[in-house]
Amino acid sequence: MKDYHYMTDAQRRALCRKKMARRRREVRRNIILCFTVSLILMVILCSLLIGKFTSRAAEMDSTSIKYYAKVELSYGETLSEVASDYMDAHYASMNEYLDEVAFINHMEDPDHVPAGTTIILPYYSSDFLQ
Repeated sequence: MKDYHYMTDAQRRALCRKKMARRRREVRRNIILCFTVSLILMVILCSLLIGKFTSRAAEMDSTSIKYYAKVELSYGETLSEVASDYMDAHYASMNEYLDEVAFINHMEDPDHVPAGTTIILPYYSSDFLQ
């Protein structure tokens, strides 16, 4: 191609249009590339999240039945100690389980339960009890 200074105005305008067209193609290609990469990342993220939720559902036996046990607290026992025997994977944390126990037993302060108190504790079992 000739030197830019030796071109006619028509040649300069044509060269400028070519450069602008090339730049538009590059911008369009970059936008499509970013959109494609974003779409792929979203698909991967969604598949990971779906996999996590389905694996958690598979961990919990779908045939588990919720039962309730009547327990009397002995001297020196705490609610947390007794509850840890009945809590399982159906609860995300011990606090969640203790909140349910407090709700079932109408407890205002589950941290201070006197000895001899009878409480109801929920638990899950895959066995059908009659």
